Amino acid sequence: MKPTRIAMLVLALSSFLALAPTVRAQEAAAVTEVRELERCITEHQTHLSRLVHLITEAEGRTSSTDAAVARDAREAITALVQRAHDVRAHLERCVRDAQIPGPAGSQVVRQEHAAGSTEAAVSQSGGTVPEIHPAESIGSHVRVVRGERVDGRGTVPNEDLRRAVRSTGSALDRCYASYMDRASARTGNVEISFAAVDGAIREARVENVGGFDAAFRTCVTQAVSTMQLNHTSGRSVFAYILAIGG
Repeated sequence: MKPTRIAMLVLALSSFLALAPTVRAQEAAAVTEVRELERCITEHQTHLSRLVHLITEAEGRTSSTDAAVARDAREAITALVQRAHDVRAHLERCVRDAQIPGPAGSQVVRQEHAAGSTEAAVSQSGGTVPEIHPAESIGSHVRVVRGERVDGRGTVPNEDLRRAVRSTGSALDRCYASYMDRASARTGNVEISFAAVDGAIREARVENVGGFDAAFRTCVTQAVSTMQLNHTSGRSVFAYILAIGG
């Protein structure tokens, strides 16, 4: 092989090796985008499932013989459908903003929305479901992943709600300790919902027990039911995701 050909091969190999870190970085960035898209879709799918559950409950109340209850139920359905519309707009933003290279390295084309549209408002808000309780630890084995207001027109100060949820940390730790006495160690996300009605907790339920057993579900439901709220009025419904264990 002539020296000039060897030199050309060395040069080509050097160029490839110099390019490789860039290629790997691009691949890593693409994988990150895919994971972020999956997280965003899952988050909004969970929120939409809660809305469907609440709409179904409200539909049942529309046939009430109490005219005020039936009227409130119809108003709740209208508000919940609007929230579902907002979730759809958020999901569209998830897909639109995912920078995942196409077959030939193409990028997803971003679309601009007219000023004042719902989609524009969603885009400006950052594309996440509004939350009232950010992530924080409330017990040795319990952490709030997310807290949301999902229905109702009542008044509940956010800090009062957060204080009430934090107060359940010890009871939820005991639920987990009791579970550990019965079963092997595990971790999981537990989804709960409850209504605040004029300061009292109503309709507390565990919607997703995260793989824990029935006794754990009962224990968590009781812990949530004993929360105390101050400075509240009317009816509001909240949904929380709690990380248990770890």
